[in-house]
Amino acid sequence: MKAPSLLSIVLMLGTGASMPVLGAPGAHGPNGEHLDSPTSVNASGLARLPDGSVQVPMLAQRRMGIRTLIAPESDAAATVELSGRIVMDPNAGGQVQAMSGGRIEPGPKGLPLAGQAVRRGDVLAYVVYRADPYAQANQQSQLAELRSNRELAAQRVQRLQSLEGTVPRKDIDAARAELQSLTARERNIGASLGAREPLVAPVSGVIAKASAVAGQVVEARDVLYEVVDPGRVLVEATTADPALPAKLAGAHLQDVANAKLELVGAARSLRDGVLPLTFKVQSGSVGGALPLAIGQPVTLVAALKERTKGYVLPAQAVVRNSANEPIVWIKSGAERYIPQPVQFRALDAATVVVTQGLGADNRVVVQGASLIAQIR
Repeated sequence: MKAPSLLSIVLMLGTGASMPVLGAPGAHGPNGEHLDSPTSVNASGLARLPDGSVQVPMLAQRRMGIRTLIAPESDAAATVELSGRIVMDPNAGGQVQAMSGGRIEPGPKGLPLAGQAVRRGDVLAYVVYRADPYAQANQQSQLAELRSNRELAAQRVQRLQSLEGTVPRKDIDAARAELQSLTARERNIGASLGAREPLVAPVSGVIAKASAVAGQVVEARDVLYEVVDPGRVLVEATTADPALPAKLAGAHLQDVANAKLELVGAARSLRDGVLPLTFKVQSGSVGGALPLAIGQPVTLVAALKERTKGYVLPAQAVVRNSANEPIVWIKSGAERYIPQPVQFRALDAATVVVTQGLGADNRVVVQGASLIAQIR
């Protein structure tokens, strides 16, 4: 076979033809990659290199909307995360309970459903009292006896009034008083036989819980409805540090933007080994539009009065690697990005402060970091 001439070699290089170059067994490149192993070529140019860095061509960067910045080191408030839950404001919510046992009957507008708006004083339902047969028979016999005595007392009053002037005035007044007493007793006992208790909404708001159906037999003190004002809910958090309330400078919900909280107070006695803290939504924020429900678990980010140094970045700049470690992507070249493990604290729902792992000259990806992390 004839060896290629020098001209043919030059023509091959000029036309862009390339030949695969294989390294000797065990050879390494400048970044520690193995040159003797076959390399998979991605048609789009996106590739994860053996050292963990990612190759992203400029065209792909524009399509992915990648943005970077050099964040200066600054002072930020130290924060701590607290577990909490949404609770009812006792001044803007309440429970509807039955005072006595009986059977449920619909109110004037029917039985309300969960989520339905009600006003204070609205009749939600009725509880019809039903005594046992023996007690009911005694009441009916007592009512019949009172009715007979009332009729006799009325006849006696009429007879004494016809003899007015010949009988003492005090006898006529006594007969009238007895008639009034018998009439009132008859009316009260008669009303008790068919009595029904109205269940009234204690506050204006929405029905948070409805557990009453027509014909249901309930006992005394059963909770049938819960009414809450969705714009005036409280957040109850817990901590094991009794000195933490004095260090708080503010708080907000981690997953709800612009939901700033104000500390109402801290309990002075432990409950299940932790100290309850009560927060309310500050006026002027999105308190009336909080997408939260009573009893829902939430995470609070409480800002402390002490300061810490770090690099303030958008929360989307911090992602997780395959080992579930927090990392940021640092741009080391025009098309190369390096993962950098960091330690961070949340400042609010959209901002974090990186306390360890970054330097002053690092250009960090602040938009599109989650897309870079998906490149394989």
